[in-house]
Amino acid sequence: LYIDKDKKMSKKALQNVEQASVSTVAKDEEEKKLAADFLKEIEKYHKKESIVNSLTIPRGEKYLESTLLRFLRARNNKIPKALKMVNEAMAFRKKHDVDNILKKPMPKAAIDHLNRSFYHGYLSGYDSFGRPVLGLRGGACSPHLAKMWNEIPAGYEKWSYADLEDTFIHYHLIMLEYLTTVIMADATKAAGKLINKYVVVDDLSGATARGMMDLCYMIGLFKRTTIIDQLLYPELLGGLFFINSPQIFYKPWGLLSYIID
Repeated sequence: LYIDKDKKMSKKALQNVEQASVSTVAKDEEEKKLAADFLKEIEKYHKKESIVNSLTIPRGEKYLESTLLRFLRARNNKIPKALKMVNEAMAFRKKHDVDNILKKPMPKAAIDHLNRSFYHGYLSGYDSFGRPVLGLRGGACSPHLAKMWNEIPAGYEKWSYADLEDTFIHYHLIMLEYLTTVIMADATKAAGKLINKYVVVDDLSGATARGMMDLCYMIGLFKRTTIIDQLLYPELLGGLFFINSPQIFYKPWGLLSYIID
């Protein structure tokens, strides 16, 4: 989201809001044919059932075409590149057992440790277009970010930044799987049409200079989660909004913006 100096939304941001997309659907018969051709290539490597069970959002064969289009658009409608992406996504999901990650709860101490320093969660209800909303309180949590790697969670004998990264990514995958398999299914049912995009709103009020420095320190971690998101969940982000953003946020945003596709 681009904000002008007078705190008003820029023309580009307003256009993005007015033209809000809630799902990925075929624009015409040519794009439908492209998706069908893409599926034929995929089936040389994977059963259609496997793609439906692992990649459709929400889950279900009737959302298969939308899923194929998401991967195609993420690779500029180039079937060979999109096929490589699907193969990598399926391999990642198998290696890390992502399909069953919601059945494998994390240790409560690890979750509590993250939640004490990183405030976020899905809001009840949807935006005015019917999309789920992930709310972040980046400003409020900025003074506490360093605690995630400087303090040891209860019940743990040791804790390193590498431990934090592994735990954070595991938690992030749980959040995204819950979003794509449960929340988006509910949103689709409530809207009476396909909803497979969501919105992120980050309130930066209360952000501190030290917190912004710690945020820059975490760029590597955010890059890892972003790579995973773009591989497993392409074309899902319908909007990213920062509110009450202070001047000191521009530097970390300059770093973050380069890794968000």
